[in-house]
Amino acid sequence: MRKKKAKFFLVLFAMLFVIFAVPKETEAASSKTMKKAYVSYMKKISSKKYFKIVNIGTDKKPALLISKGESQYTQLKRYGFSGSPYEFMACDVYYFINGKVKKLGTFQHGGRTLSLAKKSGQYYLQNGLSDGAYFGCVRKNKLYVYEYNNGWERSCIKAGGKMIKNLGYLNSRMYVKYRNSYKSTGPIKFMKNTSKNRAKAIKEQRIGSPFSWNSSKKRLEKGVFYFSRMYCKKRLTKFYILIIITNIYLLYIKNNMVKIFTYF
Repeated sequence: MRKKKAKFFLVLFAMLFVIFAVPKETEAASSKTMKKAYVSYMKKISSKKYFKIVNIGTDKKPALLISKGESQYTQLKRYGFSGSPYEFMACDVYYFINGKVKKLGTFQHGGRTLSLAKKSGQYYLQNGLSDGAYFGCVRKNKLYVYEYNNGWERSCIKAGGKMIKNLGYLNSRMYVKYRNSYKSTGPIKFMKNTSKNRAKAIKEQRIGSPFSWNSSKKRLEKGVFYFSRMYCKKRLTKFYILIIITNIYLLYIKNNMVKIFTYF
């Protein structure tokens, strides 16, 4: 009996130790905490840098992207790029791990400007070539890169710069299948490292780009249209039911009136 009691208290003590003694650093940080950490980190680096906070982490957790900025835009213009000065081809990826902002690696794949893509609820960095598609996200505190090439080079999946899966040389059909499994959601527009933009970054609501009133307005209009349509349907249904009940009632009265006149 004493041995059983001793075992019980030993197990109970172990459970309490696991619950209360695990350091807070191992607990998953909230998105708000992570964003604040990124903003604090940006205060320490050059104002010539450009940055963006995007939700490419596990469970849509935010990651920090830092680009060289104007020097890279100047380089792009040499190749005839006439787009936004806030769009870049490459960036360094940082992530909040154990209370610190750490660099995971550089996403520099393809010859286009960076954009965001989505697959199965997960967001990815996206770049590519005419016959290559490249995607990146953060998983298990590492930068995962998915490289898909149309036969001219080996395709693979990398984690932390090391290949973890060899996909071999893809034919055109398989390449298109892999590439099209991701849905592009638009370009990533970086922000200059200013105090105003850092404050703005914390309040941003959309993934990868600032809050857009026009898109929200469209969603609102669709919602109003949907509910008004459903409301009208309900009203029409009630109206039809009322007509049916009225007809039944009139038939009932008619039959009863016939009976009354027949009786007299």
